[in-house]
Order: sequence, then C-alpha cells, then structure tokens
Amino acid sequence: MVALLAVALEKAVEAQEAEEEQAEVQAEEEQAGEEWADTVWDLAVSAFVRIAGIVFLTAEAFRAHRKYAQSAERG
Repeated sequence: MVALLAVALEKAVEAQEAEEEQAEVQAEEEQAGEEWADTVWDLAVSAFVRIAGIVFLTAEAFRAHRKYAQSAERG
C-alpha cells in the first residue's frame, strides 16, 4: 500500500514538473515571438525612414535642377 502511494506521489510530481516545463517553454516561445515582432517593426520603420529620405532628396534635387534650368534659360 505504501509502495502504491509512493508511486502515485512520484507520478504526480513528474506530471507537475512536466507541466511547469511546458509552461516555461511556452513563455520562451511567446517572448521569442515578441522579439521577432519587434525586429520586424524596427526593420519596417527603418525602411520607411530610408525611403522617405530618398524621396525627399530626390524632390530637392529635382527642385534644384528646375531652378538651375530656369536660370540657364533666362541668362
């Protein structure tokens, strides 16, 4: 009878440990998912800033070229 209780207790402890380990793994996976989302967001923002910079510089170059062309026509 005592042996059966000891086995049952051991099985319960093993089940509890397995459940705790599964919870830890799930928490690590959620954290990795959040880190991945942060990385993707950072890359998206960086790409947007770079594209905006390129558009701005292109517009400035076009304006400067247009002013230069107009002044060349006049003078």
